[in-house]
Amino acid sequence: GMRDISITSVRIILNRFLDNMGDLPITAITPKIIQESIMTMDNRRFTMGSSPSLYPIPKSKHLSLCTQHCYLRALQSFFSYCKKQCYVSSNPCVKVQLPTLIRKDPKAYTPEDVAFAINLFKDDYPDVQLYVCLAAFTGIRPAELGKLT
Repeated sequence: GMRDISITSVRIILNRFLDNMGDLPITAITPKIIQESIMTMDNRRFTMGSSPSLYPIPKSKHLSLCTQHCYLRALQSFFSYCKKQCYVSSNPCVKVQLPTLIRKDPKAYTPEDVAFAINLFKDDYPDVQLYVCLAAFTGIRPAELGKLT
């Protein structure tokens, strides 16, 4: 299942999107409406009146491209559910065209990087040293590593 933080994030996305739709029936929501809503949605950090030292003003008034894609994925799941329940005849998110999100390739650590990390914890934290070795040589995810006893 999803972690609590993921569920909370999806709820925030859906609530914010549905608030933007107002009284528009779900059956009237088109790909164009979804695309325009996501691409013009204000970045909440930009609109906050908080202290710049705590929350620096972002460069863009609108959501980052990565966040736009997160919103679209959440909405795709929502509309897939709506389609399964026969609330809508098709998932409008399938036809939404956002700019392509280009991600950097993951960084591979060198043997020297791994040796340095192992030696950081050598004397005081032998358990952490074991975790570094497991992570480096198995490719285990950090969340799974943290669950090990």
